[in-house]
Amino acid sequence: MTPTKLADLLEGLDVVLSGPGDVEITGLATCREAGPGDLTLLSDAKLVAKLTEREFAAVVTNAELAEKLEDCGRPLAVTDDPKGLFTTLAARLRPQRPRREIGVSKAAEMHPTAVIGPDTNIHPRATVGPHVTIGRGCEIYPGVVVGAGCVIGDGVVLHPGVVLYEDVTLGDRVVVHANAVLGADGFGYELKEGRHERLPHFGTVRIEADVEIGAGTTVDRAMFGETVIGEGTKIDNLVMIAHNDRIGRHNILVGQCGLAGSVTTGDYAVIAGHSGIADHVTLGAQSVVASMSGVHRDVPAGEVWGGTPAIPMDEMKKVIFNWKKAGETRAEVKRLTREVAELKAELAAAKSTEDDGPADPRVAA
Repeated sequence: MTPTKLADLLEGLDVVLSGPGDVEITGLATCREAGPGDLTLLSDAKLVAKLTEREFAAVVTNAELAEKLEDCGRPLAVTDDPKGLFTTLAARLRPQRPRREIGVSKAAEMHPTAVIGPDTNIHPRATVGPHVTIGRGCEIYPGVVVGAGCVIGDGVVLHPGVVLYEDVTLGDRVVVHANAVLGADGFGYELKEGRHERLPHFGTVRIEADVEIGAGTTVDRAMFGETVIGEGTKIDNLVMIAHNDRIGRHNILVGQCGLAGSVTTGDYAVIAGHSGIADHVTLGAQSVVASMSGVHRDVPAGEVWGGTPAIPMDEMKKVIFNWKKAGETRAEVKRLTREVAELKAELAAAKSTEDDGPADPRVAA
């Protein structure tokens, strides 16, 4: 990275610079890793102590946190949106590599019936099957396999090793990262005469516009109809989406979560990492499933659920609190049980003494 003066880096941006602007920036780093020459970001008060332990060149922060760094001796770039500014500066320091103009490589395997839009790159060793349509401005990297009948919109990026089975549809500006597989058969079998026989899957997969799918993720085709990923949804690496799922718009699906067949989610739902969603479950709009949860029934819109089996988070907090107190509760129950036993013994002894005592002489007379 070419060294850049801080003042030049901030030119034209809505930011207040406190300290010298001639400091040279040679890199970007987090608060925990910043070193000499690095521009870093501070947007969380919890990280102030970590940052003051590091040797950094300058920091991007907000006015409140800047007060805590007045004595740090480094320039402060102060703004209302430090994360946004840091992202802008990162783009200036590390601009994207220019896009290559490859066109359709002679080393790609292209079926003659495929239709390729203008300004699209088909890299060497990519395979495009029969009756495929690919829009304008797409990037199809090496090792990609596009099956027969697929329809790909404009501005789509398929990173190396992506596999689209036949008849998959991708909307505009979809990004699919390396080794993701879209359109494989769902996991459907029927036990007949002691053997598991595969159920045929006649459906397909449709990915709407502006979806991003992480590396190693799989989206299975529907048994009938479509498996659908809604517009703007972002899917992390190593996520499993089963047949006939219908994922709403602008969902967030975090790494290593898994959705069984025929799951439906509303718009803006969030499924955190390592969570499992049982088949035919519906997650309402803006619902949240906490990490490592197992969801076996519908989650209402706007609610946060967690645990296995998943329950509303307010209830789960009570469960966790009671679980933490379980040792104390057990000890208390044992103590009370012992005291009750002692009291019973004392009562029995008192009753026995009363029954065996001398008779009242007046009664005897």
